[in-house]
Amino acid sequence: MTLFRVAPLVTASFSVCFSWDQQFFLQNFLHPTTRSKIDGILPAYFDTFFRAGLPRVLVLFTTSTALGIANAVTGKPNTSRFYVAGAVLSAAHYLFVPWVMYPIRAIVHNESHGRSSEDLEKWLGVHTTRTLLVDVPAWACFFLAILGAVRAV
Repeated sequence: MTLFRVAPLVTASFSVCFSWDQQFFLQNFLHPTTRSKIDGILPAYFDTFFRAGLPRVLVLFTTSTALGIANAVTGKPNTSRFYVAGAVLSAAHYLFVPWVMYPIRAIVHNESHGRSSEDLEKWLGVHTTRTLLVDVPAWACFFLAILGAVRAV
């Protein structure tokens, strides 16, 4: 049962780490010394990057949401509210799709005609906002749920 209670925090931790890693690695392309050099290869790079990353994102956030709901239903009232909040915030990650899909499409299809770094900058802005507004708070809610569960023991 302990693993079941901790599982949403584990998947949310992976999600936040993956988000920060994306930020860290892709932000380097926007540095003045690399920005002009990356525009030519960014569409091909981002296409493979996105295709590899999307399944991870779908699995992690869907699993966090499902495990949060399952723990809320089976948990004590003092922890259930945090599991619900974590699940809702994990699901809210998907609410940002309308704001990220256009920059992603623009990068992959080189719609900016050699200025894909501008689209990457837009995507990173939304990505950072989403990470700070929903991904990190989801992690915090699952952490608080576990603290409540530990106190209840």
